Amino acid sequence: MERTTGRRLIGIAAVAAAFLALGEGLAEAAFVLKMTDLNSGDQQIVIDQGLAGDTSDSGLVATSPDLGSAYPGALLYFGPVGSFHVVMTTGAGKPLIGTPVNKRLDMVSLTISGGEGELEVELTDTDFQFAQSAGIMHLTSSIGGTTDGRVTAQSFVDLSNVEFGTGITPGLQGPFEGGFNNKAFSGFDMTMFVLEPQQLFSISQRVTVEHFGGHDATTSFDIMTEVHTPEPSTLAIWGLGIVGTGLCSRRRRRR
Repeated sequence: MERTTGRRLIGIAAVAAAFLALGEGLAEAAFVLKMTDLNSGDQQIVIDQGLAGDTSDSGLVATSPDLGSAYPGALLYFGPVGSFHVVMTTGAGKPLIGTPVNKRLDMVSLTISGGEGELEVELTDTDFQFAQSAGIMHLTSSIGGTTDGRVTAQSFVDLSNVEFGTGITPGLQGPFEGGFNNKAFSGFDMTMFVLEPQQLFSISQRVTVEHFGGHDATTSFDIMTEVHTPEPSTLAIWGLGIVGTGLCSRRRRRR
């Protein structure tokens, strides 16, 4: 797992670096990467294709330029965040990844080193929409990586279509703790929700990295969030669950 995750992280970092060689595009000010040292309060905000001082749709002000600004849907930052040092954190969203039937966010931190306390790393984008009648949808969240400390993760869909909205979530993944002999971790979670036809929604991710004092800890991770239509077999099981719940409720009322 550790070797596979490492190869994927290096591959994504290489792709992100290649974006710097491409031509300029148009800004999408709702795609935002935010990193916060929860101890000191120091914060770095990067807006897709934005410069320091640019504002997002919700009024967040960029503290650093987007180093992946050469391509829309790619965010890139490296540098300090409080007592932590971020070697490279990238975010990928539309139109770079995803399809008309599968909406996705992907966030990768190649290496977060040093620091003491908690670093919160968040990614968000708005205005996701399915062209067809949506109905029941899957929200899945998966994460993998390595750590010397502790990592927790969560993905969100928000039907009010706001940046960093937290309306629907599969739940918390972790905490994952790295040990002396085994630093690799992975997690997966899923939930279903109902989406109205043509409804706009946002997708967000939040990963909290905790490093403890006394050694130079490092953490890397790759979190993927997807929204798509579930398989027919999953729908059938979900429907049976609803019917079973209804029958149980009717029996209780009769008693």
